[in-house]
Amino acid sequence: MKSEQKSQRSINYSRYDEPFSQCLSSWHKAEAVKLLILLLQIQEYLLPQDHDGGILARPILRWRVGTGGVRADKMALMSIVVSLSIAVYAFYIVLFTITCSFATDDFVLWSELIHHTSLMYLGIFIRSVLILEAKEMIKLARDYLDGIYHYEEGYVDPIFQQLQDKSRKLQRKLFMLPLFIVLVTGIALGLKPLLDDVNEVEPHPKLLENGITYRSLIPIFYPFNNENTYQVLLMNGALLYFAFLVVVTVIAADLLFIRVSCRISLEIAILVESLNLIDKRAKRLYARKYGLNKKNESWPLYQDCIEECIKENVKHHQKIIIFYEQFSAVAAPAIGGGFFTCTIVLGLGMIVVNMDNVNISDIIAFVGTVFAEMMNAFMISWMSEKIGEQNYELYNAVYNLKWFKWRQSNKKLVITFLDGTRQPLFLIAFGMATINMEAFGSVVNTAYSFLNLVNASETLEEKK
Repeated sequence: MKSEQKSQRSINYSRYDEPFSQCLSSWHKAEAVKLLILLLQIQEYLLPQDHDGGILARPILRWRVGTGGVRADKMALMSIVVSLSIAVYAFYIVLFTITCSFATDDFVLWSELIHHTSLMYLGIFIRSVLILEAKEMIKLARDYLDGIYHYEEGYVDPIFQQLQDKSRKLQRKLFMLPLFIVLVTGIALGLKPLLDDVNEVEPHPKLLENGITYRSLIPIFYPFNNENTYQVLLMNGALLYFAFLVVVTVIAADLLFIRVSCRISLEIAILVESLNLIDKRAKRLYARKYGLNKKNESWPLYQDCIEECIKENVKHHQKIIIFYEQFSAVAAPAIGGGFFTCTIVLGLGMIVVNMDNVNISDIIAFVGTVFAEMMNAFMISWMSEKIGEQNYELYNAVYNLKWFKWRQSNKKLVITFLDGTRQPLFLIAFGMATINMEAFGSVVNTAYSFLNLVNASETLEEKK
């Protein structure tokens, strides 16, 4: 009976040979887009087509093109776009790496190029993580599409809906943060060339000798001359497309993190409230099974209802743990790379802002980029900290159950459940650093220590 109820609650994956639009509701399709945005161009072509990797990729691909299969013309167009994107990405990441080696005579420009290049390599790292963890990503998407856990005893308290509404509001607010970061960074970097023209800032002569052109949106080395206006427009257009690819990768990673972390937070909140309401759930189950409203907590039949409710909570917790482990396998390495990039950018930005004789355009650009990196790291740290704190609330909720009034078998079940809630739900980057607010503080302190080290080195050189 329970297996039948469970099969009714889950999505029937055997139907995935049908068009995706026939398998999932419009709401599920919207959820799939938001969750799988990070698969933009690579995963549809590089995922292994086995029962773990291809089971969800095929119907999503069919749904995106709007047919039950992939038309040859659309597949050819997508292949061209993907090939072009890979070529542009590879071309510019090589050019920016070469430019960094040529721009060492201008520390401010070198720091700016290091920031851009770090983001490029971060984008490659994120996509590499997705490819390496493709199976975990598909499992994560599949479990996400199953929806919020529904308890078999059928009790749904109004507070569950309130928690869902609260989670949606939080997601909307957090979704605005990456867009705001892109806006601030775009304005800061866009103002730089305009302010340089107004202030008639002259480029460093050695950089011109090394072949770095300032006719580009960002000073960069090209292996060919860009004297022709059409060549300049073409290269700037390609550079904008490349910037779009980098921004989409990083922002998509942020949106994926927000979406899934909010789901984990919501599941834990529902689990905590269901434990707080375990008496109501048991009474409702008792009345439904035996048609009796009055009960005595020592009655074996009522204790059976308590046991069934606890087992449902244990199943819910196990689902959360599995979902979290899938999320951690994908998110933790990418977040670790992001924090490493953030530390570099913060350190260089603080040095540039504190330097003497720095142009106002450079100060604005670095303040914007430092602000963007700090806000992004803060958002990730705050959400990870929130999930960790909710896990402590779950532990307290299990401990506060009226287990002392229950029979011995139920007491043992509570002890087992309590032991399972001791597992901390913190993302661990590279198996070393726990992602929380303390980690955010460590990033800022490391950048500030780097600034102090540079200032101390300059002071020693002046004394000599």
